[in-house]
Amino acid sequence: MPGHNKSGPGAKGKLRFVLDRIYKKGYKSALSHANADLYIQVCAGRQTAYVADYCGKNAKPFIFRSTSLWDADLTFTWGWTTWSEYTRSLYLEGLAQADIVACNSKHTAESFSKHISEDKVRFLPDGFRITPRSDLSRDDGYILWVGRDKPYKRPSLFADLARRLPAYTFIMVGDIRTIQNPPSNLRLLGPKKPGELPRIYLGAKLLVNTSEVEGFPNVLVEAAIHGVPYVGFLDPDGVVAQHLLGTQSKDLDDMAGMVHMLMGDEDLRLKLGMNARRFVEEHHDIEKVAKRWLGLFHKLTA
Repeated sequence: MPGHNKSGPGAKGKLRFVLDRIYKKGYKSALSHANADLYIQVCAGRQTAYVADYCGKNAKPFIFRSTSLWDADLTFTWGWTTWSEYTRSLYLEGLAQADIVACNSKHTAESFSKHISEDKVRFLPDGFRITPRSDLSRDDGYILWVGRDKPYKRPSLFADLARRLPAYTFIMVGDIRTIQNPPSNLRLLGPKKPGELPRIYLGAKLLVNTSEVEGFPNVLVEAAIHGVPYVGFLDPDGVVAQHLLGTQSKDLDDMAGMVHMLMGDEDLRLKLGMNARRFVEEHHDIEKVAKRWLGLFHKLTA
């Protein structure tokens, strides 16, 4: 009947309005309960606006923390292209109200600076507790992948890589459900707690990253702490080439060749692993990174 189409634009608009009020009310309650001196929000989307709105109304400093290059595409032509116009508008509204946009990669910070004031954009790397250096050599070991089962992470490419290199053992960590009929040399360990990861990294000879987009991947740092070189399609901030942390591949065949070469050259693999360990000691030590964050906190709350 005319006027009773519940799935029409009017009904959708009303539902969106109701849900938006519910989400905003939930965020307001949680943020009010926290009663923090300042607020940091991670993960781009509508929630960026919810946190920004609360901070604006309560005179609280607001930092948006970006961990993906896609966050910086404010034209939505190559980043979060599937977002609705409503989500896009809320995200942009939240960014406009942010006191600081803190990025974990230089490339992301540079991309944000094309759209918003450079004065509010900061590059602040992720910090990690750097454990005592262990023996970086490996008499035996496997090729490791760690991540989430998301399309942009492209976990299926790791399975394809294992099929190309049947002589080596491949291990995946994460709740991976999209890989059907994995090859016999690929083991799916499932999700692991943070405390279980060091032991897994210690047994790896190489870390492979198949993502099509990153900010600065935590897995690169986690592996580097244990002297595990990086092989990926991306070179975040150019550090892999600049600091000789591993290799960047142009396609899967190229990656297979590089993995095979490094698995057969322990001297080179060890050299790259030592470079990786030195890099994280210099750039990602939590003690050094925390001082930069604390300086920013003091400035915003003074």
